[in-house]
Amino acid sequence: MTEDQIIKAQALSRCTFQPGSNAKRFVRDMARLANDNPDQELTERQRKYLDDLFHSYRRQIGRAHLEILGQKSLEL
Repeated sequence: MTEDQIIKAQALSRCTFQPGSNAKRFVRDMARLANDNPDQELTERQRKYLDDLFHSYRRQIGRAHLEILGQKSLEL
């Protein structure tokens, strides 16, 4: 996982999801992966779904994580 993907997974793990939803299960798995095995790469579909969820839950995520990711994109 890239550093941005780790930040996204950890930020999403603090969000509230519908009980038993696929998004909740996916985020929980990605957060566990980010903590336990961050060297593993994500598939294209996992990257896309993580980005889509990050965009959908951006209001719950808060400004701090969005600013961190924004600053990183400016540095590139």
